[in-house]
Amino acid sequence: MGEPVTITERLHQDAYSSLDRALRADGGRVLVKSWNPGGGARFARRERRLWADLEAAGLARVLAVEGPGADGACRVVLEDPGGVPLRTFWRTHPLSLDDVLALARALAELVEGLHALGIVHLDLRPERFLVEPRELAVHLVDARHARRLGGSAPGGAATPGPAAARVRASSSAAVEKEEADEVGPVDPEGLPYRAPELFLDRRPDPRADLYALGVVVYEALSGRPPFTARDLEGWRHAHLARRPLRPRHRGQEVPDDVWDVLARLLAKEPDERPASAAVLKGAWQACREQLGAQPRDAGEAAGAGGQTPALHLGDEVYGRERERRRLSAAARRAAGGRAPRGGVWGPPGVGKTS
Repeated sequence: MGEPVTITERLHQDAYSSLDRALRADGGRVLVKSWNPGGGARFARRERRLWADLEAAGLARVLAVEGPGADGACRVVLEDPGGVPLRTFWRTHPLSLDDVLALARALAELVEGLHALGIVHLDLRPERFLVEPRELAVHLVDARHARRLGGSAPGGAATPGPAAARVRASSSAAVEKEEADEVGPVDPEGLPYRAPELFLDRRPDPRADLYALGVVVYEALSGRPPFTARDLEGWRHAHLARRPLRPRHRGQEVPDDVWDVLARLLAKEPDERPASAAVLKGAWQACREQLGAQPRDAGEAAGAGGQTPALHLGDEVYGRERERRRLSAAARRAAGGRAPRGGVWGPPGVGKTS
């Protein structure tokens, strides 16, 4: 089926597909995604349409879609951007807090580009990314559940530019309906990263992707996702009702500003999350600047008698536009001679310090 390749490394395998690194006959490196018989052809068609549109965002380019063969299997051949699976990376490399924040910013920037094209991914998790260990650059290699957003982008996402407008103009109503019908169920591996509203069958929203990024970053920090469950109903309850605990990184609680961003990302209601991936990118960058960009061995140096750089909170507040407007209005009333009273309250981690 198609050009012969030699598989050199298995990167990931799930119930629907496998992802391998391979060599072509001319020695060039590629990624080969092999879809199992049955639903594989459907997912391959979706990726072929979407990835062709996403090349403008610098994502892994589709070289060929092959099959389905006689057994019903098919495969997608992608350019190999290099790197290792994200989960493998954080399990095999000791990451400083600044490393994790740099990764978080890179993930937000990638998703910002995705949303600018008018596309929501709906299945972001570590297995969907490759990361280059030295540059901490990330690449998306799977978009099987992604779909285009109709009309204006909800949730404060960046307004799609000309490329996205062309994409929408070329998409007929029949294609959009086919894409909606083809999304299919998320396999069990995706349930820890699924936003609460998606369990309620709400209209897909870019902020569902931000929730998933929050789970990914939480796991990168602590080594485990914020919730655990045994079945679909357990995951539904966890995402809809349970509150995440403050994570620990290398045995220490994460700083307040980092936890504030994470807690907003993991909010149950989309309106309580950062307004867009661009806002989230800025929030992670602010966390890095406040942290002081510790070197990888800063934690060990502090343990040996060194001092950890002081954490200075900046003046910027992310994801609290409504509260800021209310406080500003109260301040104006006070300046006019009235005496309003106000207070800030809420559970730990919702951003009271900011």
